[in-house]
Amino acid sequence: MEGAKIARLRAVPLIVLAWTLWYAFAGSADAPVAPQPPAPASAAAPSREATIPAGPLADNAPRPRIIPPTPSAYEEVPKESLTAWVAKVNGDPICVRFFTRRMAVNRAAAYRHFADQSGPTPGVDFWTRSYGGETPRQWLLRRTLEECVRFQVELGWGKREGLLPGTSYGEFLRALDRENERRRVALAKGEPIYGPQQYGEDEYFTYVIGNLRLRVQERLADSEFRVSKQDLQQYYESVKGRYFDRGYRVKVWAIEVMVGKGEGGAQSHTEQEAQARITEAKARLDKGEAFEEVAAAYNENGGLHEQVFDYETSQMADRSRMAAARREAAMRLSEGEVSEVLREMNTCYILKCVKKDALGYLPFEEVEEPLRRMYTRDRYEQRVDEMVKSATIKVNQAELARIETR
Repeated sequence: MEGAKIARLRAVPLIVLAWTLWYAFAGSADAPVAPQPPAPASAAAPSREATIPAGPLADNAPRPRIIPPTPSAYEEVPKESLTAWVAKVNGDPICVRFFTRRMAVNRAAAYRHFADQSGPTPGVDFWTRSYGGETPRQWLLRRTLEECVRFQVELGWGKREGLLPGTSYGEFLRALDRENERRRVALAKGEPIYGPQQYGEDEYFTYVIGNLRLRVQERLADSEFRVSKQDLQQYYESVKGRYFDRGYRVKVWAIEVMVGKGEGGAQSHTEQEAQARITEAKARLDKGEAFEEVAAAYNENGGLHEQVFDYETSQMADRSRMAAARREAAMRLSEGEVSEVLREMNTCYILKCVKKDALGYLPFEEVEEPLRRMYTRDRYEQRVDEMVKSATIKVNQAELARIETR
């Protein structure tokens, strides 16, 4: 897993998208609009129907696609759900529409949180039954409120940095409409787009908030979040055990008994025979017989099966469930320790750790760039935590109660 962590760290470029969040929001009726050159007198009013270029297409030209207009997110939402608010954060409202959408997203988390207490199949009273003094619905409302407050703080920060003209959910829905129309027209012209053909409401919010975070971090990386090499090295020391530990190099011997045909079809064992054979081998090891002798008696080829697991083999193991399971079992062993009987699909086996060496940490110089991004991200999260704590939050208990009883 260590290798997978580093691969993810190295694959996190700060992508600057052509369609910025400012563009997404700038066309809102409530937002300031940049001056536009006057349209030609002959220009027709824009239509929600995509037009197909006239004339034959060259064989190698992109083929236009007719994408029907997506219903307007803003026009279809009941306006009272945009004006009624559940809470205000520094004066900015969290409207009922946004709150209930986030509740829907968080329902799965509520199921997971109460799964151990409610059993594998929640009953009809799952949401209203008290578990430890709190019902799942109360937990869901509390979690959603905390999440929405944090989102509103981040949106307000983006507005102060000049990255958003406003923070209202109505502006967000208008931006969603414009982005979907842009994608529809681009597809109709045969132009490439990145991501989905059309965004849903929740997916577009994930896109917006994710890119806003990146842009704030990018903007402050050379100012407020600027870090000296010395401070970055100190940060490296504080996180290297969590992110940059290369783990161990472990050499193990194995005794293996296969259910069904062995290697080359030389021998066949039924399930019962294989279990009896590997149990017998473990009993001999427990009596103190040398692992090499027992392996010679029970391995199909009469010899030791040796494997080495380390940082470099971990990525290959991640692609194979069998290899990953065996690697995990080997890493748990101390030097000289023998495992219990283990099972991978049609193979029963016992491992002995012959040698185990710590590999240390990835060097600072090798991880300096992803480390800077990690540092900036952590500073961002710390600042948001501070702003949430200092925010002025007013909760509309009456509206919250109405949502709770729906």
